[in-house]
Amino acid sequence: MAKRFRLTVDPSIYELAPSFTGAVLYVDGVQNAPSDAWSEALLAHAEQLVESLPSGPDKHPHMQAWADVYRAFGAKPKRYKNGCLALARRAPVPRVNALVDTYNALAMKHMVPIGGEDWDSLESDLVRTRARGDEPFLGNESDSVPERATEGEPVWVDAAGVTTRRFNWRQAKRTRITLETRAAYFVFDAVAPYSRAQVESGAAELLSLVHERWPGASTDLVSI
Repeated sequence: MAKRFRLTVDPSIYELAPSFTGAVLYVDGVQNAPSDAWSEALLAHAEQLVESLPSGPDKHPHMQAWADVYRAFGAKPKRYKNGCLALARRAPVPRVNALVDTYNALAMKHMVPIGGEDWDSLESDLVRTRARGDEPFLGNESDSVPERATEGEPVWVDAAGVTTRRFNWRQAKRTRITLETRAAYFVFDAVAPYSRAQVESGAAELLSLVHERWPGASTDLVSI
């Protein structure tokens, strides 16, 4: 695996969310592809699992726990939903490309926020920390003037700016996974009542799917 930038978590994140636990799966040497029958089957199965939730995704214990974390840093959960919940509330979910479909399916299956980004797009090591309030962020839907992160909100940030806002709410256009992506990283986020074992189970399943689809890929799974 080529030497690239890595992800770290600042202690201020654990002060905000003491039960936070996570994992990062680094992947190198993939040939991304358009959505197809393989990724469609993963998403369709995940959608069925979401539909079978007894009280819907909003009432899932892990999603309610994330709503509490959002409140702790001043984000109203009804307005700002973590990436997993936002995805699970859509039916059907967008079909994007094979890599994105794969991690989206795992997020819904395990009801855990997962972020996936193009590894080669980073301009330094990526740190999850509390924003100063002057870091630039250009969202996936934006084409013009960058936003500024709100002071105190949890962000992923490198030398070029914020790649993910409000813990796991919204990702940047700069680091999105496209058909040209050849290396990516996937971040699993969990808080109590989810355990490290549950995070590791989901990450191991994504690792297995990556090797199933891209048997020549190099991978590295680390806890954060």
